Amino acid sequence: MMLARTTRSFVARGARSPRLHQRAFGIGAGAGDATARLGRRFLWGAAAVGGTIAATLAFSHTPLELDAAPVRKEKDELQLISAREVLKHAGPESVWVVVDDEVWDVTSIVPTHPGGSQAILSLAARDATSAFLPIHPSGTLPSNLPPTALKGRIDPTDAYLLAQSLPLDADALAAVQARREALPPLGAVVNLDEFEGLAREVLGEKSSAWGFYYSWADDGKAFKANRESWDLVRFRPRVLKRVAEVDPSTTFLGHPSPLPIFIAPAARAGAGHPLGERTLTRGAAATGIVQGISSSASLGLNEILDERDRVKEESGKEAALWFQLYVDRDHKRTEEVVKQAVAGGAKAILLTVDLPVLGKREADRRSKAALGAQGDAAVWSVPYDADLNWEDISWLKSVAPGVPIMLKGVATAEDAALAKAHGCAGVILSNHGGRQLDGAPPPLATLLEIRCKHPELLRQDGHGGRFEVYVDGGVRRGADVLKALALGAKGVGLGRPFLYAQSCYGEAGVKRVVSIMEEEIQTGLRLLGVKSLAELGPQHVVLLDGLLGTPVQKVPGE
Repeated sequence: MMLARTTRSFVARGARSPRLHQRAFGIGAGAGDATARLGRRFLWGAAAVGGTIAATLAFSHTPLELDAAPVRKEKDELQLISAREVLKHAGPESVWVVVDDEVWDVTSIVPTHPGGSQAILSLAARDATSAFLPIHPSGTLPSNLPPTALKGRIDPTDAYLLAQSLPLDADALAAVQARREALPPLGAVVNLDEFEGLAREVLGEKSSAWGFYYSWADDGKAFKANRESWDLVRFRPRVLKRVAEVDPSTTFLGHPSPLPIFIAPAARAGAGHPLGERTLTRGAAATGIVQGISSSASLGLNEILDERDRVKEESGKEAALWFQLYVDRDHKRTEEVVKQAVAGGAKAILLTVDLPVLGKREADRRSKAALGAQGDAAVWSVPYDADLNWEDISWLKSVAPGVPIMLKGVATAEDAALAKAHGCAGVILSNHGGRQLDGAPPPLATLLEIRCKHPELLRQDGHGGRFEVYVDGGVRRGADVLKALALGAKGVGLGRPFLYAQSCYGEAGVKRVVSIMEEEIQTGLRLLGVKSLAELGPQHVVLLDGLLGTPVQKVPGE
């Protein structure tokens, strides 16, 4: 394990270190100094406008006198550079920018730039195309930078991550940290909704981070229904039961869990806290719950695996990881990342199936418009395979032999049954947090539909290979978890609450979410007259009107 982490860390350090880059490309130690003397001058200006950074670049051209002009590769011949790699070079030691899909290293001009270093740093690790191209002739960068400054072309698979990252200047970062330091003591936070309010204050309601975390599709009907649906289930508590000792533990896909909850995979933890997904990994290891890793995480998969290994070395505790997967249009790229996850010890692959295209997330679009994008350019684009279908399940299983595959984003009983028929280990009922199809059913409604149409999917018979159904959406109370389990769910995922908590308190916030849920689940079990999760059943709940709705009957000929 130590060897694996060391290897992964060396690769990551090599990507971040200019000197390692020079050695890798055969460049002498003085190459950086020589580059600084090439006679180029940048003037990058940045101005604060309405709380966002409006950046412009001006470049005074001084021709280079070289013995022979280097032969420049065509753009499609350049090596692909992932957005996550670019995000590692946000300065000041290493500064990369993306211009017209090309990744450039501009580190050498930061300290001596006549417009000040902050002018460049404000655009570090970003797509600066819209700021640069309108005021510079074509060929400006290759004419005024050495060939080694061109690192490659941006990988379209995750290029959208750069547009989502609106850097904060030093004053804004200091203000966020000051608000974080002014938070009440963590013990004063007594429920999950309070984390939401605190995160809004810390991050700022107009920040791109808050806009991403709190966004929903269209009018937010699915988002609101996720929360409201839990109010349509009432408990039927039994009394005079021996409940001095209760046991809320369970197993997820055979892996023991102290509670029937897990960290649902959610993108961009780094937008809320500088340590990013490390806070979630450390919190999961400390509490023993499963962490779902988003394939759109702020950190690369290797970095998260490194953190898991580091925590295990420090404490002997290891986070169990599930890897959430979006399938790229190029299936070979997907195979690479799946194999990486499997080699890293992922306990399951969560195949997201409700995102053939991106829903209309208006808050996200406003954030991108704040970066200067207009019209169609403000619409998020994703490189996922919109033709993904049931036949691809067998392909994915062949790429990850022996690793359970679960479908995330199932919203009908029919698709849950098809998932089992195609050999999946389970499903996660979800409408993507209300961020995809507005009007999609809340996961609780889908769970009830499964009870009606395919109750066999919910049988917990204790035999190996059984199908497991999880719920992810709108859960904020331990009582919500118990309602889901009483209706047949195996466990419940929480996404936004963990993002909010870690944005405010880091790893300690993650652990506090778990402790709050543990208290509420144990209290609920006792008040229901139940000693263990196995005793929970439909006899403990009653449904109010308004959750399932009335099926629409087909007319003759349809």
